[in-house]
Amino acid sequence: MALNGCASLRRLSSGVMSLAMSLGRVGVWEVDYRTNHLEFSPVIAQLLGLPEDQIPTTVEGWSK
Repeated sequence: MALNGCASLRRLSSGVMSLAMSLGRVGVWEVDYRTNHLEFSPVIAQLLGLPEDQIPTTVEGWSK
C-alpha cells in the first residue's frame, strides 16, 4: 500500500513540475558524460528561437 502511495505521489509531483516548467518557460537539459550526449526539453529550443532539430546534441556542438 505504501509503495502504491509513493508512486501516486511521484506522478503528482512530476505533473506539478511539468506544469510549473511549462508556465514558467523553464527548460532543462541532461548531459551523459560517458557518451558526451546532451538531451533538452522542447522549451530550450523555444527559448533559443531555434527549431528542435537545430539544437546541438553534443558538448562540442555547443562550442561552435
